[in-house]
Amino acid sequence: MPVVPFIGIFTAFFVFPVCVPKRISDAPVTFTVLDEEGLTEWGKPFDSLTSTQHEMQKCLSFTENFRTDGSSDISPCISATLATRSNPDGKPFILGDQLQLGSSGFNSSNRLIILTHGFFQSRKNWMEKTKKALLNYENCNVLTVDWSALSMSIYYPLVVEYALKLADYLAHFIDFFVDEGTLLENIHLVGHSLGAHVAGVASQRSTKGIVGRISGLDAARPLFVAFEDELKLDKSDADFVDCIHTSGGFVGMATPYCHADFFVNGGKVQPGCPEFISLGRCGHLRATKYFVESISHNIRYNAYKCATMSYGDPVTCWEEGAVMGYPADESHQGIFYVETGVRAPFHTAPSKRELEQSYDETLNPLAWVKVQQGGRDDIWK
Repeated sequence: MPVVPFIGIFTAFFVFPVCVPKRISDAPVTFTVLDEEGLTEWGKPFDSLTSTQHEMQKCLSFTENFRTDGSSDISPCISATLATRSNPDGKPFILGDQLQLGSSGFNSSNRLIILTHGFFQSRKNWMEKTKKALLNYENCNVLTVDWSALSMSIYYPLVVEYALKLADYLAHFIDFFVDEGTLLENIHLVGHSLGAHVAGVASQRSTKGIVGRISGLDAARPLFVAFEDELKLDKSDADFVDCIHTSGGFVGMATPYCHADFFVNGGKVQPGCPEFISLGRCGHLRATKYFVESISHNIRYNAYKCATMSYGDPVTCWEEGAVMGYPADESHQGIFYVETGVRAPFHTAPSKRELEQSYDETLNPLAWVKVQQGGRDDIWK
């Protein structure tokens, strides 16, 4: 991986102050970065997603006027796609277009899942896989919200401001679909990293009320850890908020803030992730991989309830019948511990030897988590 983009991303996340410039003129770019499976393109330039150069210019106009004109229109920078079983590839969707809605195969009686990515991502990352898995799993409507025209800036504090503006726009989507007959209880928002906070704030700001469910996939920690609740995801944002923690305390939030908080492998470091190289990114992305894998009738991520989860401190957890991921439900709430494999398929529990090879002694959850299952103290085989 080129050194300069890598340092830029790290600096944007952890070093830059909160202040932002008044004018932004840098055009979106494509970076090649090291993913868990190898080198891959991380995010598409926005001009490959827009239909006209005019739209691109309007988006650039938004970024340049964003700090001086709070009423500027974010919509030219957003690419939304609505997919159904009759239209699995999805069609570009413009907010308020009822004719387009009718031709998409949209059914207001079916669940609506809205997917939102995070910093330096696009819909080409985990959202496409999630959409396909959802349509295979059940007859539903899936809206993917791509804001890569804004998220691809390496200046993280500015992207956070864009994300909060996006939340306002997404709230209008929620209002529109409710007006078209979708029940709030049938709306499920799924967001990764910054997208998790976008989901929470959008639900808060909907004029129709909060949605039925939000799934936060390793919600971003930088800056948000100091924000007030109304500017980040928490349990008040939906009837049921379930959160997956995979890089807590570094890139992701470390403390429980949802109805159901799933701390995977302790919630901080994931087995098989070379975090000293990726600075938390590998574990951060694992949350999306676990969630996508859970959208199956044949896969189950067993979750063990714990009284608390303080990384490294002795804790006892027990079996309660809870599961993590898409099948999670509001009948199981609290703090949960989940074990995964070192590599895909991740839902297969690792052996004790695999974990010992993946962690050093201080990071291995075996050293501090004890799970009681069926009257036994040790679940490891």
